[in-house]
Amino acid sequence: MPIGYDFHAWVVSAKGEICDMDTSRPSLKADYELISMLRHGHKDFTFVHKEWKETPKHVKKVREELSGHIRGLPLSFAWNELKDLHGMCHQRAIIIQMKNPSARIVYGSLGLKSNRTGEVWWEHGNGSPNHKKKPQHTIKRLW
Repeated sequence: MPIGYDFHAWVVSAKGEICDMDTSRPSLKADYELISMLRHGHKDFTFVHKEWKETPKHVKKVREELSGHIRGLPLSFAWNELKDLHGMCHQRAIIIQMKNPSARIVYGSLGLKSNRTGEVWWEHGNGSPNHKKKPQHTIKRLW
């Protein structure tokens, strides 16, 4: 995904079931538990998906580019390489949708909702389709 785009992509089946990363995988579980500890002060959270009503143009453009790249790879290879990696949600959603044509790719935000307070930390996307991450600036040492 190009730097600066802040969104999440997942697939919804024809039955309305969400298909996303395997968060039971130890490395992903540890990553999101750490994020929850930093943002909520505990590991007691639930994932929240917030679908955007409209897909921003920049996201549509990225999808077109990625679809072309992925279609050139054997699906089993692409799936094994990308299925649970951070930053590969768009690629993963394209592969799932290619394997399940009746499913649809959804764009939006992925949050961690505290089961204690109800507060949501939007880790991917901020709840708004018009959001773009600002570039990170390097902090210069002054001493």
